[in-house]
Amino acid sequence: MKKTENRGQRSAIRRQLSAAKKRLTTILFRRKAKANENPNPQPPNANGQTLTPDSRRPKAPALKSDRRPLTAITGAACLIVALLLGGAAALTDPSSAQCAGLCQGCYCDQIINGTCIVNGRPSSCIGCVGSCINPGECQCRAGVGGCGAVVAWCRGSDCQPREEPTATPVPTPAPTPTPPPPLCQEGVYNFLQPPQVVDWYHRPDYPTVVGQDATFRGFDLVVSAAGGFAESRQVLLEQLCPDGSSDPALCPADWRWQCTERVLAHYDDPIVAVDLPMRLADSSMAWLGGELPQRYYNASPKEGLPKIFPLWRGEAMSVQTGLFDYKAQDPGVHGGQILVTTKGTPLNPPQRIAQPYSVKVHLLDTTLDR
Repeated sequence: MKKTENRGQRSAIRRQLSAAKKRLTTILFRRKAKANENPNPQPPNANGQTLTPDSRRPKAPALKSDRRPLTAITGAACLIVALLLGGAAALTDPSSAQCAGLCQGCYCDQIINGTCIVNGRPSSCIGCVGSCINPGECQCRAGVGGCGAVVAWCRGSDCQPREEPTATPVPTPAPTPTPPPPLCQEGVYNFLQPPQVVDWYHRPDYPTVVGQDATFRGFDLVVSAAGGFAESRQVLLEQLCPDGSSDPALCPADWRWQCTERVLAHYDDPIVAVDLPMRLADSSMAWLGGELPQRYYNASPKEGLPKIFPLWRGEAMSVQTGLFDYKAQDPGVHGGQILVTTKGTPLNPPQRIAQPYSVKVHLLDTTLDR
């Protein structure tokens, strides 16, 4: 398939080349016939010198009397050169068909005593095409570019060196002034996060003394706690790039100061114990020892508070525990502090926190809010 396509392309190029040659031959024939009709022979040079490119250069305007043959010759010669050098690409790409480096020439059949002879008669020289071989130097050869037997002159002024386009200079950005560094307390320190009681609640919402509780259930106190941690941290004043790298050489015009804190070491501080101290509020103790015995014979505290209830032992970062089915015998406010103790870390000793709590235990005929 590719061989068939290549043969087709070569055939098309040969047809185009043949047509261009025929066109050039026709133009040259017509131009010579036109020259034979010139009744006025060209006078010889005033000094009797033979025609040269420099001495005949003023005669170049005489070619303007008939522009079409010279332009057509030049165009046809360009087309033939393009076909020979570029093949099919010269026909499909207009930019590649431009005959860069061509120059104007002029020829005669003979030059006798400085007179141009064409077809046996004095005549103006006939234009043809030469090629630039150096800046200011045009080369015209017989049989090339439409030139005849004797080249009268070649116009070297057509061969001027092309100026390379000057690149637009890129403006140098103004240097970015160095910003002043912020205040930064540089150094290494230890950070301690204590444990915490995340939540606590009791149920039911209105517990009563066990003697008046038909379910003999009492109340529950539920506790959720979380462990702490300790860290060794370092504060540094750094020069940072937008991508976060700390090498200002990578962004010499776009870095910034930043006071950065880094964690050098992290240690979890787990919970090892949860305890629940419990006592009656002072107001409840006063009520039990004063007003209540006047309404209820032989009323007195019976629970033996204060007490400490160990709710949980172990080692964990999250704990849910509690005091369940506590059968309160004394009405009043039962309360105290939930105690959470941690194990400690290489950076700190064991920690302990206390979270206040309270639970109101009621009599059926009395709402106690003391």
